[in-house]
Formats: sequence, structure tokens, C-alpha cells
Amino acid sequence: MDFVKTVLVTGGAGFIGSHFVCSLVNRHPDWRIINFDNLDYCSNLRNLESVEENENYTFIRVRELPSPAVTSLYMECQCHETGMSSLPSCLHWQLNCLLK
Repeated sequence: MDFVKTVLVTGGAGFIGSHFVCSLVNRHPDWRIINFDNLDYCSNLRNLESVEENENYTFIRVRELPSPAVTSLYMECQCHETGMSSLPSCLHWQLNCLLK
């Protein structure tokens, strides 16, 4: 399938990130959503069970984030969920990125 947009989410297995990922996957089947997470103490893959079989979703476990040079090769938007503790501020940033 050809995807219209590729979105890279870092920290997408955490509480806020997983809900954001599920929302993107379900609302935009024509977008490819790539979720990078290191699965630390606050990550939970059970939050992503509803989307793990979707064609437009990919999960990649990483020890550290890929370099910007690598990620810029295949994606148009990058959303960092790692370390986001404020839901309003991270949603504002995400919407600005996705609407470009």
C-alpha cells in the first residue's frame, strides 16, 4: 500500500504516546505510523494491542532514538512522546506537526 504520510512517534508505548498512536492508526489508515520505544518502566505494549495487526502500524523496539539523518530519509513528521508530562503541550505540538 502507498501511504500519503509517514509519521514517526518516539515513546509511543507510554501512556500518552500509546493513545496518540492508536488514534493516528485508526483515524488515518492512509498514513504509515512507525512507533519507536525502548520499553522502559512506563511503557506498556498492551495499550497498543488494538492496532498491532494494522497494515499502517509498525512497532520497533530501540535502545536509543535513531539519528535525525536516518529518520529524515523516510518520514515527513516526527512526534516525540518521550518525557512529555503535559498532555495539552504535547497535543499542541503534535497537531502543529501533523497539519503541515
